Amino acid sequence: MQNSFWDKTHSLSNEYARIWDKYVPVSGKTEYIETECLRAAGRIVYEYYNNGFCNNKSREFQYLERYTNDAENTTTNFLMHKALNVVEPYVTCGGGIPSFDDQDFCNKINHLVAYCIQVIIDNEDNMTPIVEEITDMPGLPDQEEDEDYFYEDYFYEDYDD
Repeated sequence: MQNSFWDKTHSLSNEYARIWDKYVPVSGKTEYIETECLRAAGRIVYEYYNNGFCNNKSREFQYLERYTNDAENTTTNFLMHKALNVVEPYVTCGGGIPSFDDQDFCNKINHLVAYCIQVIIDNEDNMTPIVEEITDMPGLPDQEEDEDYFYEDYFYEDYDD
């Protein structure tokens, strides 16, 4: 794997650490929309690499979708929303997991964080005060699992004690 925030090989990894340490508290909301977007993107990247999208991250996805509409930079905005489109099927647990060998997917998921970092770098002296945090998003229900797939080989019988 290369050019990844997960293993700190991305060219913006040092900036990520600096910004995270400066603006993102251990708990509670951040002060700015831009840094809350960074937290949301970081959670999605972490979920992919560490848990294989076993946990529902639709609130984080919705936050990014709502607050990354950068009309002034249409190229960056296009790339961000292309990355969001690729990630969307996986943010509610049960959507499967793309291969870690899929470099295109890895590049797009890391672009979520890179986009947020670049926006913060470009606007660090003029960030937007936070209005709502990730937990304010309604989220999506987990995807339904096909019970037949998981349980077709198992039979449950009543046993006498």
